[in-house]
Amino acid sequence: VINFTLKIWVWMVLWMMRADIPILLCDPWKYLIKGVGQEFKDCIMFREALQKFSIKEGFDYRFLKNEKKRITAECTKKVDMGCKWRIHATSDSSGLFFYIREYIAQHTCVLGVQHRSSKRMSSDIVAKEVLHQIERFPLIKPSDIVKDFSVKYGVSLSYNIAYYGVEKARSYLFGNYMISYDQLRIYIERSMRCNPGSHMVLEVDEESKRFRRSFI
Repeated sequence: VINFTLKIWVWMVLWMMRADIPILLCDPWKYLIKGVGQEFKDCIMFREALQKFSIKEGFDYRFLKNEKKRITAECTKKVDMGCKWRIHATSDSSGLFFYIREYIAQHTCVLGVQHRSSKRMSSDIVAKEVLHQIERFPLIKPSDIVKDFSVKYGVSLSYNIAYYGVEKARSYLFGNYMISYDQLRIYIERSMRCNPGSHMVLEVDEESKRFRRSFI
């Protein structure tokens, strides 16, 4: 399945380069949902795939069932436009894998503008997509992420989602900074007890109570 998807992606890239069509980093998301029988590691992986797939395809959905062992979703335009798009997935008897059991891929509604904005774009997706970028440039600003997503993904990203995405990525890579600073305080206190006569200073801003600097 992976080799087949990779071949499709390579073919699509070559075709888009020849046709002078912009290549977006979210283009492979179109192939995350294929059809009945497709296997996922668990319900979390299925939800993420469905989320990215809907962003790429330019539609939204609502859950009829959203449980650990079964998930059913339909297009949000079913009520007012009668759209028939629907997907149903469940875990197997062992509970080790998640499978698509039913899938109506055809939309009978008018899809939204693709790639520009989506209610399904979340800070969790942003965090995973910018991990390597944050690793190289830890101080990158959320406004820069907003611009990057517009150009590289073709998606309009709100500042708040970009901000929380960046913070989550930093937490994944470097840990929780509040806990880290608290551990620094504990480290200094214990070091002073174990090393009498040592001079250690932890400076904190009196008004904001934020860390300023430390002398050891």
